[in-house]
Amino acid sequence: MASKGKNNYWWNFGPASLPNLHNNFTLIIPRSQQERLATTCFRGKGRPLAGNFLFWESAGEMMSEIGSMVATRCDVVMSEIGSMVATQCDEEWCSQAFEARLTVQCDRVIGWQSTTTQSQEGVLQEKELEKFHLNRRTTAYRVKLEVGHHDMYQPAIDPSLGVPMIRMLAPLTNQVTMAITFHWQSNEGRWKGFIQTIYPGEDIGRLRPTTRKGNFLRGVTFFGWNHPGEIDSDKIPDDVQLIFE
Repeated sequence: MASKGKNNYWWNFGPASLPNLHNNFTLIIPRSQQERLATTCFRGKGRPLAGNFLFWESAGEMMSEIGSMVATRCDVVMSEIGSMVATQCDEEWCSQAFEARLTVQCDRVIGWQSTTTQSQEGVLQEKELEKFHLNRRTTAYRVKLEVGHHDMYQPAIDPSLGVPMIRMLAPLTNQVTMAITFHWQSNEGRWKGFIQTIYPGEDIGRLRPTTRKGNFLRGVTFFGWNHPGEIDSDKIPDDVQLIFE
């Protein structure tokens, strides 16, 4: 059941609500994270943009549809952590935070990835990429809007020239990835999980530079937030209204 407070949104799970679960726990998404995600993955239904969800405008809408699957994945993670906790006598160790990443696979497409797939990376050339600041400490590669491989692009118009051009599209995905920090509440006998991030697509791991030289992240290529997403009538339901701006 979902609950909403002044600063947080939370969901309580346990065997009483889902018989397949072994743990009682609460998933929490702080208000600050809700506000941040509104600028990344929850930017409006039907907007075909990289990193955006197709059907959901908030974590609440997402959890109302896939909450039981998320809870099941969390339950497995907490049982594994609980086994480690049970073998430790150090109270300080048992009270620390445990970070986990989990991916839920849905039975339909749910949005557009913000990173390229391995098959796409294989056809990209360096001239089709640009460096950008992923955060204050790290730079990475991003796909330029205008590149040139015919089988992965759709026609568009270059506003400066008024002539056709082609673009690589952010691929559709049926996966949802979440990063959650779990805390054991010994006084309550339950877990609390704080959602750190959510995004459509496969887990790309923690974004850490592979070398200290220049703090450059390799192995992952991104799309810009305004990069257009793939439109496939075989994957997107007919009753879904896409919004182009």
